[in-house]
Amino acid sequence: MKTIKLDNKWLIMSPSVFVDMVNEHTILLYDTKNGHYLISHDNKLISLVTILYKPQNLGVVNAEILADYNSVDIDEALEKGFIYTKNMTNKYKPINFLPILNLQKDLEKEDENGIKGRLQIIGSKLRFVSGVYITLDYAVSNNDEKLFQLRNIAATQHPCPSYGNVNEKLSVDNVKYILENLKLTSTAIVDFICSSYYFENCSFRNFLELISKYGFSYRFHIYIEDYERLAQEWETVEDKPIVEFVIYNDRFSSHNVILENKSLPYKIKQVTLIYDECDLQIGNENMLPVWTGDNMEFFKKNIWIEKSDIDNTVVNMHSIFRNKKLNANFFGIIDFIPNGNIYPHGVKHSIGNISDPKFSFSSVIVKELKDNNSWRLTRNLTHCSQCPYRYLCPPISIYEMQLKNIKMCNINKH
Repeated sequence: MKTIKLDNKWLIMSPSVFVDMVNEHTILLYDTKNGHYLISHDNKLISLVTILYKPQNLGVVNAEILADYNSVDIDEALEKGFIYTKNMTNKYKPINFLPILNLQKDLEKEDENGIKGRLQIIGSKLRFVSGVYITLDYAVSNNDEKLFQLRNIAATQHPCPSYGNVNEKLSVDNVKYILENLKLTSTAIVDFICSSYYFENCSFRNFLELISKYGFSYRFHIYIEDYERLAQEWETVEDKPIVEFVIYNDRFSSHNVILENKSLPYKIKQVTLIYDECDLQIGNENMLPVWTGDNMEFFKKNIWIEKSDIDNTVVNMHSIFRNKKLNANFFGIIDFIPNGNIYPHGVKHSIGNISDPKFSFSSVIVKELKDNNSWRLTRNLTHCSQCPYRYLCPPISIYEMQLKNIKMCNINKH
C-alpha cells in the first residue's frame, strides 16, 4: 500500500462555516449546513483560523501546522468538522472556496471622498426601494382614551391605523405622484394604511379604479370596524386591482369574528393585536404583540429570544451576510404620512416631504443611506456588538428601535 507523505496532507476550513471574530479574544464558528457552532476564547484556535483566512492560504494550509496548534477547542473544531484534514495523492494544494463577503460597492468601505464617493458608484438609487407604507389618514376617535392610547402605540410598531387630526389626509394627487415614482423602483406591493373615513370625499370605488392603472398589487391595512364599509363598495368596481385586506382587531373591536369566505375576489388576512396575556384568548393564528411599557413580563416570557431559539434554527450563509450589512426588517422600505413627511421604515425621523419643491425619491434614499436611521442598523452597532450570536439572531426589531436601552433576549447578560 502506498504511503502518503505528510506534506500531502492539508488542513482545510470548511466552506460551509461562517467565522466571526467577535473581538480579539472571542471567535464564533457556525456551520450553516447543520446549525452546529463553537464559541471559543482559545488563542490557539483564533490564531489558527486567522492563518487559514489569510488571502494567500484561502482556507487551506499544510496539516503540519497542527503540531504547533493543539488545544481542546481545536480538537472540538476538528471533531465537529469546522476544520478538517484531507490527504492528497498528488503534490497539489486543494482548491477551497471560502465564503467571504466582498462588496465592491459597500458603503462602509473607506473612500477618499467619504460616503459620497461610495454613493457615486452604486448606480441607480431607486432600485433600493422595495416597499412603501402609505398612511392615507388618521382614524376618528370614539372618545375611548384607552383605545386611543393603545392603538396609537400599536401604530408605532405595526402598520395599523392610528388616531390623530382627522382633517389631515394625504391628497389623491400625492398618492398618484407616489405611485408614478414607484414605477421606477423595485416595489411590487404597495401598502395603504387608512380608515374608511378617507373615502368620504374620494370614494373607495374611485380610489380603486385610480390605483388599478398602475402595475402594483395592494394591501389595505384597516380595523375590522372599517372593513365592512369598504367591502360593500368593492362590488361596484369594474377594473379591480389585485388587493389584500389586512384586518386588525383587538380587545376594543366590537366583534372579533374570523372572516372565512373563500369565494371573496380578494385576499383577507386577519390580525389580532396583543397588549398582554389576556388578549391571547381573542387571538387567531396571526397575532402581533404590542409593547406598551407595562408588559415587560409578557415580552420576556413570549417574545424575547432564548438560546434555544438559536440552537433549534439553522441560519444559512446568505442570511448571516445579510445580517452583517443591513436590517432586513427595514431596508428599502419608506413610509409616507398624511402631511407628506417621509420616514425610513422603523423610525419617525423625517428624511423629506413630498411637498418640498426639491423633493425627489433619489434624494431621500441617499439621505437614509448616509444617515442610517434604520436601513443599515445592524446588531454590531448596538449593545449586541460583543455578543457572539449577533449575526445569528434576527435583525433588530421595531421594539428595540423604540426602546434602545432594552436588550430583548435572555441569552447573554451583557
